[in-house]
Amino acid sequence: MIGVACGTPASETGTIPQRLQSIGGVIVMTAILVAFSRDRKNIPWGTVVVGFWLQFLMALFILKTQLGVDIFYFISQLITTFLGESNAGLEFVLGSTVTNPFKDTFVVSVLPAILFFVAFISIIYYIGGMQYVVEKFAWVMVRLMNTSGAESVVAAASPFVGQGESALLVKPFIEFMTRSELHSAMVSGFSTIAGSVLIAYINYTGNNPTSTSTLLASCLMSVPCSLMVSKIIYPEVEESITKGTVTVPEAEEKDANLLDAASKGAAIGVQLCLLITGSLLAIISLYACANDLVGWAFNMISVSNWIDASQPVSIQLLLSYIFWPIAVCVGIPVGDARKSAEFMATKVVVNEFVAYANLHDYAFLANATADGSYVSNGAFGLRTIRLLAFALCGFANIGSIGIQTSILGHIAPSRKRDLAELALSAMLTGAFSTWISAAVAGAIL
Repeated sequence: MIGVACGTPASETGTIPQRLQSIGGVIVMTAILVAFSRDRKNIPWGTVVVGFWLQFLMALFILKTQLGVDIFYFISQLITTFLGESNAGLEFVLGSTVTNPFKDTFVVSVLPAILFFVAFISIIYYIGGMQYVVEKFAWVMVRLMNTSGAESVVAAASPFVGQGESALLVKPFIEFMTRSELHSAMVSGFSTIAGSVLIAYINYTGNNPTSTSTLLASCLMSVPCSLMVSKIIYPEVEESITKGTVTVPEAEEKDANLLDAASKGAAIGVQLCLLITGSLLAIISLYACANDLVGWAFNMISVSNWIDASQPVSIQLLLSYIFWPIAVCVGIPVGDARKSAEFMATKVVVNEFVAYANLHDYAFLANATADGSYVSNGAFGLRTIRLLAFALCGFANIGSIGIQTSILGHIAPSRKRDLAELALSAMLTGAFSTWISAAVAGAIL
């Protein structure tokens, strides 16, 4: 990694000192995880080393080799075009998206793509394509990282489906998972995003091939990284019933045909869209209320915002000083680190939707170009924008704890106590997984 960092000429995405800063950050964040491990003597260092190498090689291939750049440029174009197919249904329901006055709103620009993607994934599940991809990916993880089949399947599925939903692939095994496996399954859900919301984050980070390949790299790197960091914090000391095996059980209720699969997927998509919309409305409103209370409290003691006197003191401003060292460890230039830490704090306290939206409002021009992409306004350099895209790319936030414990607790009622005890640790570990992936990318960019 050091050889790549020092051997790559300086560019707008990184200089040699900045890359070495990211490598130092990887070491520091790993040391923090080791310090808080539940059983340092049983940390599987082979799994840790392989996990580091896998995510490094993924990042190197996707971000630096010409073949990787070309492949993921093609994939990014394919994804953009594919998710854009949702406009056909949107135009039928609401009229032309070109003249629609709400075309740039979250409801119109993001939710239709989510609904379309979920319906499509349901069809892929019906024909067995998703199970095949997940099994092959999980098989690699089992062989290389020596993890169990159940936790590897969950990790492999997490970038494609949502947190909690990935665990449904191994539903019969959840009841019998070891505590380490449960922790790993939850970390996998927290450390990445679902494919259904990818289009939203692509829009928020520039809506161009670079932003798409960055987010795709983050999603793929999260698979080995989530397993790696989970095994540092919660090493396996029990015997797993799926050790060395990779099996995705058949669904209990098989869809009748493609149309049935699509319609059920659409119904799930509607529920997901309502959940996202309702959660965002409630969480953002509550966060705004809390921010106003904080601003009022500081105003009562005659303390104004020391960064921008025109703005009140806010929660994200206060938390930015806690997250500032993490932003530096990721490899973000020191001059951008304090402001970047605000977005990282918002992601953990509120959610990644709000963090990405705030990043977009701060770092990009208001109007999209003719091809639909957004241009940086110069507030952040390209390195900061790309590393923030990595650092925010995960479901690790306080609200997601309730989502995961509810879904997994419904699947395995007898494990509710274990899930409640592991949830906070898994969320924080998932956040570290995302940050370490960002730092590994920072060592290469």
